[in-house]
Amino acid sequence: MQATTLSLILLTLILTGCNHFNTIDKNNIHLIQERTFVEANIVYKVVDSTKLHLDVDAPANILGEEPWAIFSGSLKPTLVYFHGGGWISGDRVSRSLALLPYLEKGWCVVNVDYRLLQQTNLAGCINDCLDALSWVFEKCTNPSGNKVAPTTG
Repeated sequence: MQATTLSLILLTLILTGCNHFNTIDKNNIHLIQERTFVEANIVYKVVDSTKLHLDVDAPANILGEEPWAIFSGSLKPTLVYFHGGGWISGDRVSRSLALLPYLEKGWCVVNVDYRLLQQTNLAGCINDCLDALSWVFEKCTNPSGNKVAPTTG
């Protein structure tokens, strides 16, 4: 059942793409950084000796000292972002500007790297994406223990 749900979410993301908002307030773009806590380079899967990473950007009150950030207790829309590139190019870092509209709206964003066709076959690429979705369902909770609510864009 969970594999079917994850497959449908992945298929929806692939077919519809992520609808980017066109209205970023360029005068206040610095506020996104001030309101977003980034946990970068999280290993979600290891294949042979290759580590696959993702970043989690979450809205928070950034403090500048320990505990560094205070997170809201409420659920936020969560975008699991798979960069484009036709399975042959790209990475999560090169497409990070595409995340700004979602971060500006206060969404959580999980930005995923996966193996490309030079490293595996298409089934391997898709399995990496499914494993990233599984990681999100398993690991991402808000402080009250509720699961995040992944959303297609």
